[in-house]
Amino acid sequence: MFEWATEIARLYGTFLSYATVLVFIAIFVFKLRSKLGFTQWTRSTRKCALTLLFLVSFAFVIRLPFIWANESGWDEPYYISASLFYMEGFSEGLGSSKFIANFEHPPLVKYLLGLYLKPLFPSTHVDYGSQLPSDNLLYYSRLFNVFIGSISVVPLFLLAEKIKKGLGISSSVFFALNPSHARMSGLAYLDVPMIFFGLCSMFFTLRLLERPNWKNLLTSGIFTGLLLGTKWVQPILFIVPMALLMLIQFRMRARAKEVFCYTISLVVGFSVLIALWLPLIWRFGLNRIPDFFLWVNSYWAPQFSSTKGNSVLDMALWNMSIFELALFAFCFVIVFVFLALDIKDKKVHYACLMPIITVTVFLIAMQIEKRGALYYWTTITPFASLIFAEALCLLKDHIKVSRMSTNI
Repeated sequence: MFEWATEIARLYGTFLSYATVLVFIAIFVFKLRSKLGFTQWTRSTRKCALTLLFLVSFAFVIRLPFIWANESGWDEPYYISASLFYMEGFSEGLGSSKFIANFEHPPLVKYLLGLYLKPLFPSTHVDYGSQLPSDNLLYYSRLFNVFIGSISVVPLFLLAEKIKKGLGISSSVFFALNPSHARMSGLAYLDVPMIFFGLCSMFFTLRLLERPNWKNLLTSGIFTGLLLGTKWVQPILFIVPMALLMLIQFRMRARAKEVFCYTISLVVGFSVLIALWLPLIWRFGLNRIPDFFLWVNSYWAPQFSSTKGNSVLDMALWNMSIFELALFAFCFVIVFVFLALDIKDKKVHYACLMPIITVTVFLIAMQIEKRGALYYWTTITPFASLIFAEALCLLKDHIKVSRMSTNI
């Protein structure tokens, strides 16, 4: 794994991959012996907050070494210089030419990075895409992503608990240890913030599907808009599984209210995206919003028609060891089979299907996508962590049932 990364990054990533497998085995053994339970750590608000603080701190410590261990990322100078350009653009006003920098991606992450960097480097100017003037600028930019990557544990924890009580801690531990996400957190790229807002969007969408009201609709829509504001096209992969889940819920409960609310939340999300891109749209013309999106898409169209790059297997093996890949495949099959049996017996809640649906959607998209960039695998990591945790829970439940049947 990490073949063309630095030697330190490769060794550290391999260690984290092996650690993930060993932690899975340890949790499984302790669960079978009924000596490990996580629900007592989340029973009160205080215990839950302390648990989350520990998990975020643990994830931060895991990710921090990659700030220095990683190689220079090809896109880092573009994103960092664009973030500083945008801060200069705001001082010039809407429609400033500075907002054209890195127009091919929505601007949210670069806004946030610029707001963070400007007080630290108030007089620094970097020509768009040029070599960064100091290592400190690069390291502080990467530290921003390490922070975002670490707090991504929070929405994952909440999402896991929404799926099933007691699932949050184990899935968060697997996610904190994940070598692919840890490495990407040490690069000033857009993918880690996209994953953070994607998890937030999915959590609030689940809340909307459970309790369709205006408050949940607006919250879901705003976070969906923030997700869309991170990268071009790829955030849609976080939306497709939730749309499928909504249709499954509609088929099970036959209520049109959830469908209506979710549709309106997507409209709100698209409105938020337009608001985020307003400084550049203003230059293009408010009456030409459709033309603006066609212009952005024209940058990507030739790349979507390029020849196929890396296969899904290549992407997986670059981001994890063969042992972690085997564990991932094993857990995927376990979750698929046991959920299929539970669905047949009508014992499964529709939210439990979210991890397996999301992983399947991402795998299909990676197979279809032409370029097959190796780091695209990182987007699947939080859901792989959910698969690991859900497999543990399902294995324990079915082994327990088998033992009870044997005793009878």
